[in-house]
Amino acid sequence: MSQIVDATLQKIRAYLHEIYAADTDNFTEVDNSFVVTRGSAAVHVTVSPLTETDCVVQALSYVVTGARISPELLMKLMHLNNTFPFGAFGLLSDDTITYSQRVAGAHLDVNELKLTIDWVAHVADETDDAIRQVAGGRRAVDADAKAIFYVAPAPAKKAAPAKKAAPAKAAPAKKAAPAKKAAPAKKAAPAKKAAPAKKAAPAKKAAPAKKAAPAKKAAPAKKAAPAKKAAPAKKAGPAKKAAPAKKAVPVKKAAPAKKAAPAKKKR
Repeated sequence: MSQIVDATLQKIRAYLHEIYAADTDNFTEVDNSFVVTRGSAAVHVTVSPLTETDCVVQALSYVVTGARISPELLMKLMHLNNTFPFGAFGLLSDDTITYSQRVAGAHLDVNELKLTIDWVAHVADETDDAIRQVAGGRRAVDADAKAIFYVAPAPAKKAAPAKKAAPAKAAPAKKAAPAKKAAPAKKAAPAKKAAPAKKAAPAKKAAPAKKAAPAKKAAPAKKAAPAKKAAPAKKAGPAKKAAPAKKAVPVKKAAPAKKAAPAKKKR
């Protein structure tokens, strides 16, 4: 695959010398790519592999850099793409607006290469000012477009066998650095003053004691019933004449009844 790329690069180099024989300063070769300057546009010509028997030649121009990307701008670029016979506008990851055209390289001839470069340069030169009016930014020629170009990736070379590493000698251990002094402890922040205690709510006044009910008067003591009088003793009947009767013992008079003690008054 790299053979078809190398062959196409040699062919393009020869065609550019033929096209710009009068002024070879119009193109520059850098790392297997070419930069052609036309007016205010710079066209970058690169070659990329496609198949075993063919490759792709791309002519690309950086039209405006640093533009403000907006729906209005994108719609304008899409409308312009629809009016051109070939080629198209594109947008890079850094929001640089480009215009490019690709052709097959295996059978590329000098006229096809010249037409491709001229067309890309023409579109970039004619549209950069109109795009800047919509989105701002700078023209490629003002941003040194020769320093911005795509370089086709070169085929990877086989890695050389790694050399055996020489046995490493152990380096003498370095003396440990003296420990740094500990930073002085920060002073403790002053304690916050305790909030003043809230005043106790005033005690509620005790309800006035109820007046004691007046003591009831003691009922008057009942009068004691009068003592009954003792019945009079019966007279003894006349003694029968028999043996002389013994004199009767005179009857004792009944003791007078004691007066009842007066009832004690209740307190």
